[in-house]
Amino acid sequence: MHGRLIGAGLVGLLWATVGCEKGQEQAQVQENFVATLSGENEGPSVSTDATGTATFTLDDLTVSYTVEAASITNVAGAHIHSGPAGENGPPRVTLFAGPTTGVVDSVLASGAFTSADVRGITFDELLTQMRDGTAYVNVHTEENPAGEIRGQVRSGSPPQALAGKIAFMQGGKIWIIDERMNVHRPAPWHRLVAEPGFDRPLTWSPDGSKLLFWNHGRGWDIWVMHADGTNRKNLTRTRTGGSRSPSWSPDGRKIAFMRDNPRGLYLMSADGRSQERLSTRGHRDEVPAWSPDGRRIAYTDMRPVGEDGVALDIWVVDADGQHEIRVVEYGRGPTWSPDGEHLLFVGYRRGSSDLFLVALDGNDEVNLTNSIDTEWNPVRSPDGSQIAYFASADGNTELRLMDANGKNPQRLTDVEGRGRMELSWSPDGDWLTFVSGAEGEEAVYIIGINGQNLRKLVDGGAHFPAWQPAR
Repeated sequence: MHGRLIGAGLVGLLWATVGCEKGQEQAQVQENFVATLSGENEGPSVSTDATGTATFTLDDLTVSYTVEAASITNVAGAHIHSGPAGENGPPRVTLFAGPTTGVVDSVLASGAFTSADVRGITFDELLTQMRDGTAYVNVHTEENPAGEIRGQVRSGSPPQALAGKIAFMQGGKIWIIDERMNVHRPAPWHRLVAEPGFDRPLTWSPDGSKLLFWNHGRGWDIWVMHADGTNRKNLTRTRTGGSRSPSWSPDGRKIAFMRDNPRGLYLMSADGRSQERLSTRGHRDEVPAWSPDGRRIAYTDMRPVGEDGVALDIWVVDADGQHEIRVVEYGRGPTWSPDGEHLLFVGYRRGSSDLFLVALDGNDEVNLTNSIDTEWNPVRSPDGSQIAYFASADGNTELRLMDANGKNPQRLTDVEGRGRMELSWSPDGDWLTFVSGAEGEEAVYIIGINGQNLRKLVDGGAHFPAWQPAR
C-alpha cells in the first residue's frame, strides 16, 4: 500500500509469526499502528506549531500505546475517535485524561487498553477501523477544545532514526534534522540571507563534514561551513556578477561552480583558491555534475534561439578545461551513471519532458519514461540501481521510482507543488526526502522507497533538504 500525502498518516507493515507445537497450530500476531499528528489534519484545520506521533502495538487482546507531542500547550485530553480523514467522529478510547499546564515537548501519555476501555463499539470494530484508516487520534487543548492536532491511525511503525542528518533551508537559515529527527540550527549561528526568497540548495561534502551553499549578500557568493556551523567562509568573494551552483568533486578537493561575469563554468580548490574558468558556457542556476572518477564535468548551457527564445543543452568538459563537447541538444540536469559511460538527463522532445540516457558521444539516446506525462529532476540512488523523480499527470504531481533502465515505474506518493531540485536519497538507499506544500507552507517529508512510512519532519516554508552522505 502506498502513501498519500494530503491528510495522510503513515502506512507500514503487519507481521505475524505462526508456529506448530505437538500437532497444534499456534498463532501469535502482533500489529503495529501509528498516527502522525498535526493541526492541518483537524477539521477544520488549526494553525499551530504543535506536532505529535501516536504509536500502538496490539499483542493478543491488549493494545499498548505512546503519545508524543511537541510545542503543545495546556493539553486537556487525547482520544482515539471513529472517523475517516476530514470527518469528525465520537471518542472511543481515552489515551490521556488531562489536564497539563505549560508546554509539552516529550511523551504526553503511555499505557494500554483492552476491550473494557472501548466505548460505543466493540474492540474488534475499533481494530478494524484502525486497520482501515477510519480511526484517528485527537489531542485537545484549552485553546482548541475540539482538537489541536490530529492524525489518522494506520498500520505501520514510524522510523526510529534517520541514516544520517538532513540539512535544509528555511527563512534564509540553514537547519539540521539530526538522526533522532530533532530539528536545530548549527551553532554558532549567523543569519546568512536577508530575504526568505533567497533560499538556495545545500550540498554536503563527500565525507559529510561540511556544507556548501550560495548566499546573496552584496552579490551571490559561495560559502562553506562545518556541519556544526563553525568555520564559515566566503570562498568566492565575487566582485562582479555572481557565483552560484557549487558542486564538490568526488574526492572533496575541488569545487565546480557557475559565474555570471565573466560567464562560464569555473573550478576552484576546496578552500577557494586557484579559481579558473573551464568554459565560457554554462547556465548559472544549473549545478554541474562530476564524473565518478573526477576527470570530467557535465553541465547545462543556455543559448538563444530565434529572436526571443532560449534552449538548454548539455556539455561535457575535462576537469582541466580540455575536450569540451556538446552531448545533448534540448536537455538539462545531467547526472552520471556509476560506470561514467552515460548521462541521465531531462530531455525535451515532444512538447513535454521525459527522462533519457545517452552515451558520452551523444549517441544511443534512450527514452526511459516515454510517456505523455511530464517528468523532471531524476536523482539516482546511492548504488545507482534506481531513479527517483517527479512526474505530473492530469494536473497531479507525484513522486515516482523506477529501475535505472526505466523498468518497473511506481508511484510513491502525491506531492503538492512542483518539486524543483528538492529531492535527496538517504545514504543507505532506503529512504527519500522531498518537499511538498503550497507556496510559503512547504514541508520536508521522508518516505520509504516501498511507498510506506510517509512522515513530515518540518513545515512552515522549508526547502532544499539534503541528506548527509555516509561518513
